[in-house]
Parts: sequence; structure tokens; C-alpha cells
Amino acid sequence: MRLTQAERGRALRIVGLPPGRAGDHLVRLGLIEGAVIWWEGGRWWGPVIVHKDRHELALGRRLAEAIQVEPLDATETSVAGSPSGERAPGIGRGGPARPRRRRRGGNPLAAG
Repeated sequence: MRLTQAERGRALRIVGLPPGRAGDHLVRLGLIEGAVIWWEGGRWWGPVIVHKDRHELALGRRLAEAIQVEPLDATETSVAGSPSGERAPGIGRGGPARPRRRRRGGNPLAAG
């Protein structure tokens, strides 16, 4: 099945890549045949967001439609899969982010 046809929020294994430059580009991103990814899902338009090895990748919709995948069982899921919706720390909306630094003092340009 195509990546865009897979169930959202599920661990997937890549079984086929498009030929040519598109496939070469995916290999450079680390998306190779046999790699385990987790598809966040999304809207019917815009980029497709996938997670692999603590990295969040945005793929164009046409490129994502050319990737062939198969769903994984819960027993096969690795750290990259995250079938329970967990995300690696600092990635996406789920993990704890670095605390923001507080500025000390006020605005030096403010009239005082």
C-alpha cells in the first residue's frame, strides 16, 4: 500500500521506493527499504510528516504517494515506530521542549 493510504499513527516498514532521483533523495534522508517509520497522518493536502530515528521529516505529497509500505505488528515495533503515540523527547508536540531562557532586566530602550 502507499504511505498516504496507511492508517495514521501506526508503525510502518518501507517495502518499495520510487525509481530515479526521487528514490535517491529518499535514500539520502535515510528512508531505505526495510526502514521502520511512524506516520503521524495529516490533512489531505500539504506535506506528509513521518518520524524515523528521532527525526521528523516532511515529504511532499507526491513523493509520499510513491513510497510503498506495510504495517507492523506491535511486537515488531522499534523505537522509530512509536505506535502508542509517544514521541522522542524534543520532537514534535509530544516531547518536553527545552525551557526558554528568561531575559534578565527590562528593555534597555524603554523610557524610564
